[in-house]
Amino acid sequence: MCSATLLSADDWIAIGTGALAAGTFVLAWVTVRAGAKDRRHDDEKRTEDRARDDRLRQEALDQAERREQAERTAREASASGQAR
Repeated sequence: MCSATLLSADDWIAIGTGALAAGTFVLAWVTVRAGAKDRRHDDEKRTEDRARDDRLRQEALDQAERREQAERTAREASASGQAR
């Protein structure tokens, strides 16, 4: 065997260190990308929830107004019926 083709322990340590650094970088990059995607999804969901809550709140207000109007109309009708 030719000693020029064999790698020393220091060479293997350097290769392993480089591979570990590259793997760590890729893992960090993937984690950051996944976190950004999760945040976007959470923001979209929060926006949808807020719109739904606003719609339900408005519907409840409209229903309360209709109920008050019906009660007012009933009182007026009752009052005018008693006045006769």
